[in-house]
Amino acid sequence: MPWALPIGAMILMFLFSSCGGGGGGGGDTSQEPDPGVADIRDEFLATVNQARSVNQVCGTTPYGPAPPVSWSENLAMAAYLHSEDMALNNFFSHTGSDGSSAGERISRQGYPWRTYGENIAVGYPTVSSVIQG
Repeated sequence: MPWALPIGAMILMFLFSSCGGGGGGGGDTSQEPDPGVADIRDEFLATVNQARSVNQVCGTTPYGPAPPVSWSENLAMAAYLHSEDMALNNFFSHTGSDGSSAGERISRQGYPWRTYGENIAVGYPTVSSVIQG
């Protein structure tokens, strides 16, 4: 699927945990991730914010609704580059092939973070299935 890598990139880093918490992200970069990212950006952001708007359970821990997040080109680029690294080097990990953490990859893209969450996914055919997973 042409957008499988971008879905992995999108889910990889938003400043939210899939189980609650998080925040938005501003910022801009002059680079653009793979063109496939733009094709799913609005759907991805709407699906994430819908999931955040209702009670969730992660494991056995309940979480109340969380505020919506906004798109950040900086975070999208950090996520895309890590997804591309995993795809090109045939691995699946929170640690980059260069030993980098998500925080280091976020900082490389100029995003001034205080806390972050990283979610990676593979094998989901749709945006909705990534979020549900």
